[in-house]
Amino acid sequence: MLITDYFKTKLKNSVVEVEVDSKLNTELSQHGYQHGTNPVEVSINHFALLDSIAVLKVKSEVTSRFKFYDNIWLLRWIKTGRYLRIKKNPDPEMQKQISEELGIGISVQLTKHFFKIQQSTVAKIDKTNKRASDFSCESCHNRIINVEAKGSTSVGTRNRQIKHGITQKGTSQANIRIISATLLKENQISHCIYRDPPVFPPDSLAYKVNLLKTDHYARVFNLIGQKELSEYFYLMKKRIKHDRDFSRYKEKNLLYSKLKSGSLEYFHKDNIYVGNINLIDNGVYLFTGIDKDLISLDGFLNFNDYETDTSVVYGENQFEISTDGVCLGYIKNISDLPEMFKHKIEEKIRNKEINHYQEYTSIVDIDTINYSALEEYFSYVFTNNGFEVKVEYSDGKLRYDFLITRNNKKYIIEIKRSVTKFKFEDVRRRLKIINSSKNKVVFITNQKLSEKQILKLKNDDIIIIDRSSLKKIVKNNKYFVELLS
Repeated sequence: MLITDYFKTKLKNSVVEVEVDSKLNTELSQHGYQHGTNPVEVSINHFALLDSIAVLKVKSEVTSRFKFYDNIWLLRWIKTGRYLRIKKNPDPEMQKQISEELGIGISVQLTKHFFKIQQSTVAKIDKTNKRASDFSCESCHNRIINVEAKGSTSVGTRNRQIKHGITQKGTSQANIRIISATLLKENQISHCIYRDPPVFPPDSLAYKVNLLKTDHYARVFNLIGQKELSEYFYLMKKRIKHDRDFSRYKEKNLLYSKLKSGSLEYFHKDNIYVGNINLIDNGVYLFTGIDKDLISLDGFLNFNDYETDTSVVYGENQFEISTDGVCLGYIKNISDLPEMFKHKIEEKIRNKEINHYQEYTSIVDIDTINYSALEEYFSYVFTNNGFEVKVEYSDGKLRYDFLITRNNKKYIIEIKRSVTKFKFEDVRRRLKIINSSKNKVVFITNQKLSEKQILKLKNDDIIIIDRSSLKKIVKNNKYFVELLS
């Protein structure tokens, strides 16, 4: 699915049925929300849903890869129509992942709907405490809200999740503590139970709010490939959390100066957005930026969320500015852009300063991105090296991850990505079976193979790309061709 489809989600909404706990009524009323019936129907925008999932899902390891794109695969499982209904995935593990991620996104959007939360404070809670809630945020009336977010496809599972969630949220410090448990249905409207917020004030509101904001922006910058600034906000979080004397202040200033002088600037009304631009398809670019006020300490501490999200269209180009000051610009026709911004992009193109977003993939990304995104990355590597690519190719007997062809030479690609050591002999047996075909077999793994394992595969006439070779490929994907010779 192209990133074009991601932007089209701005135009799509699905309705969720929400059963609101009556104990919430006082809090909701204070936040300006009244509901006459229960359950209530709430419309959720698909673009906002994916945005919420992406920010809370991104790992703490900082890389330059644009990770928003990796979450588009979830759209494949949302059925068309007015109500939010989910297609069943035949793989139980994939179904669990889909349910959990959609459950988190729905929880954020419902909390935003009911409490008018400050989007810039939505942050994942540190799970060093296994009983901690999933995310925290600040309401429009400066109330800290902790939410334990759940998603499932069976009533039994949801009941267990709610029981477990009561224990989790009971240990968190916040003004409002909520369990949001969504039952995702295939043929009926999905149903959420939004329950029970006992009041427990935090030690310091300003401390808590700024801690939330540092985590939120660190994750957002990580998502849009602003590695240095993401690291800056992670350091800021540690400073606020552990020590008021910031020992790496000079490093922070250097990062600030680098961003201020080296970034592309986009102007809209009274705001300036600083960021980078990447190639995402032939002739198609994506600008990712942030409100310039947020890159200074004073600006960060005094920043207030915008009142509404904003869409700006220039011909075939579309810019989305969210209330937390993050700007994404989908650029298909540079000539339609404002003059100053257009000239800066054209200059970067002439100077060959714009790279494809896949070029920023690191070995950390290889270890952590979902398999769909991993396929997209390797498809890019193969295509960029002049190969014709077939994904999940089958010859009628066996199914392979890739079949690639260049200069009439064909290669079967088998990828084994694992966080723990895999059973080598099982993998070797499969590779031997595949190698009985006429095509050369390439085995790619993120694990470091032993000398003995490498020798066995070489004796089996297998081309090996293990972790050490992968590190070279992510630095320069042209190295892939050298490994084939």
